[in-house]
Amino acid sequence: MDKHDTFEFAERDETLDLDAGPGWIILSVDDDPAYQASLAYSLQGLRLHDKKVTLLTAGSAAEAATILRQTPDIAVVLLDVVMEDDTAGLRLVGTIREVLGNMAIRIVLLTGQPGIAPRTMVMDKLDIDEYWDKADLTSARLSSVLTSQIRTWTYIKQINMARQNLQMIVDASRLINSKQNLASFASTVLSEVGKFIGIRDGGIICALNPVAEQSLHVVAASGIYQHLRCDSLLATFPPDMPTAAIEQSIIHHEHQLLTDYSIFYFSCVETNADTYLMVVKHDTDVPEGFQFMLQVFSENVSSGFKNIALLNRLSELAYQDPVLGIPNRNWLVRELELMTPAKINQTMLLKVEVEHLDESILTFGVQFCNRLLEQAYLSLYGQLPDVIAGARTGDNAFVFLLPWQADFDRQIIKQQHIMVDGFTQQLFLVASLLELRHFTFHPPETMLTLARAACSAARTRGKPFILVDSKLTDQITNGYNLLQDLRRAIRGHQLSIVLQPKVRLKDEAVVGLEALVRWRHPNGRFVPPGEFIPIAEASGIVGAIDRQVFEQVVDTLRVFHEQGITLPIAFNLSSSDLTDNSLMEDLIEFARSNHAGARLLEVEITETQSMDDYHRFRQALDRLIDAGIQVSIDDFGTGYSSLAQITHLKAHSLKIDKSFIDDVTTNINARHVTEMILRLGQRFGFSIIAEGIEQPEQKDYLLAQGCDIGQGYLFARPMPLEEVLDWLGKRTMVNDRA
Repeated sequence: MDKHDTFEFAERDETLDLDAGPGWIILSVDDDPAYQASLAYSLQGLRLHDKKVTLLTAGSAAEAATILRQTPDIAVVLLDVVMEDDTAGLRLVGTIREVLGNMAIRIVLLTGQPGIAPRTMVMDKLDIDEYWDKADLTSARLSSVLTSQIRTWTYIKQINMARQNLQMIVDASRLINSKQNLASFASTVLSEVGKFIGIRDGGIICALNPVAEQSLHVVAASGIYQHLRCDSLLATFPPDMPTAAIEQSIIHHEHQLLTDYSIFYFSCVETNADTYLMVVKHDTDVPEGFQFMLQVFSENVSSGFKNIALLNRLSELAYQDPVLGIPNRNWLVRELELMTPAKINQTMLLKVEVEHLDESILTFGVQFCNRLLEQAYLSLYGQLPDVIAGARTGDNAFVFLLPWQADFDRQIIKQQHIMVDGFTQQLFLVASLLELRHFTFHPPETMLTLARAACSAARTRGKPFILVDSKLTDQITNGYNLLQDLRRAIRGHQLSIVLQPKVRLKDEAVVGLEALVRWRHPNGRFVPPGEFIPIAEASGIVGAIDRQVFEQVVDTLRVFHEQGITLPIAFNLSSSDLTDNSLMEDLIEFARSNHAGARLLEVEITETQSMDDYHRFRQALDRLIDAGIQVSIDDFGTGYSSLAQITHLKAHSLKIDKSFIDDVTTNINARHVTEMILRLGQRFGFSIIAEGIEQPEQKDYLLAQGCDIGQGYLFARPMPLEEVLDWLGKRTMVNDRA
């Protein structure tokens, strides 16, 4: 064998200097010092892929395991099979793969005794890359083996690094995208980029380049630039910063990757046209491949900037009044929700409503009134002491949060003189003030509802200002709570009807019944209609009550039909019911159907409701009458517009209000009204019904004046269906409409 094809033994054992520079690290594990020396001599001066080779040696598997733990960048292990014992080398393979978890390192198994570990068995069962007999491993072959294994190790390391970098990108992207404001987002981006590059003495600046501006505003800074204040203008760049590259990045809308700096450009043209620059100063060389990874990460950052811009735009739309550019009701609700109980206790809520704004819009136009409202808001904001926040909560309403016990002049609420387009406009205001300590644990919507209700109360009382004290708070709160309970009662079909008979006065024969709604509260108390009906009317849910009453009247008429009873049943309709097409269609369809008792349906409409806008409701009344439904005007005489419509009033009967019947035997004016209604009925062909008869004297008087029909406690109280059936069984009934 040529001596140049075998290892030559050096006179002394030595390894190459590990700190001499970057290169490939090879570990030789063999208990033969002479072989180790020969190997070191053979590798001396060897360069692979233009990098030198550094050799580390270990004389046992245990020593090798220690070196492997302390030196993670070993590329290849040249491992002798037999050392401390016949299988020490094979056990070290398991330690490397399973204990240390190093799957990248390449293992070349060497043996001077081939029979100890047969090649086929070893290659099949162990994770090794090559298996050589030492006698066959010449210098040239060793160089070829190392070159091949180092190339494989490099590929595996790059794949692993790419996987780690991608995981870093995923984790970093998840972290930055969780930030919902620009400052925290930008700060997180700087932190994550710093982790990528490993910046210690460098720095990063994130700067905003607003649309239509030739300037950069610092959004976040770190490292050597952390002294730059956020929102400050980056008027002059630090001396060593690549100004030309930054300008090129802005001009060409692209990244600039330099030796000591990386400049990343981000555009939000799809949202607000602002752009962002991230200038990264490296204090060390960026690791190979990291420039590409940073560009990949920058795409996530770019999406993040766009998301922040979109979020800000959505927030602007959600929380800002589009006309005045000030916070809106949604914003105010959110602020109140974020306030701690202690802060709530130290805050007052002032609601101000501008009176007669609709009339002003008709007179001066929308644009003028918008400017008027804007000036009114600014004027109030400037005159109120220590305003915490202000918002527009309605077309004509503002809310201001003030410190508790803030001393402000209530005279500013009475009226404001506002200058708009050179003209002085006088505004009349009404306001309510809530001390929020009374509502610490109420939701913000309740606070705002109470403030609006208090303004309505002030308006009703003819006052420009009202303080919501504990008494008014209880009154409004009770009404609010009752409304919520009523809503639940409607949804749960907890309302019921009772029936009060109508009788012919001359013989007290029953001629019909009126259905009256009743509500037993879950606490067991019967809530009087006079208590919950006004709340239902004011809140717009009275129609839902009337529909349930109608359905129960229909069921009752069917029961009457089964019992052979042909008495009409009347129930109340509100004015809103007359414009409810769905309810009107159901009424007319039932009246025209062949269902039991269909022709015995009657409706009563309160005079003040129907007569205030008679022309609006006349068509609805005509439809009811054409369908065969009897129409009665309830509480007749309490309004003032009926006489003007009496000549063409579409109704069958008029009901004299109980307030007149109560005094008919003692009050001359009550008698005059009662007698007038009776004469009108006779003159225009209306049937007259007197309600609320409780005394025989009242009955006798009405009978003497020609009143035919009445109802009241003198004859019967309102009763549930079962009692009515029993009561009717003992009475005479007039079945004129049978």
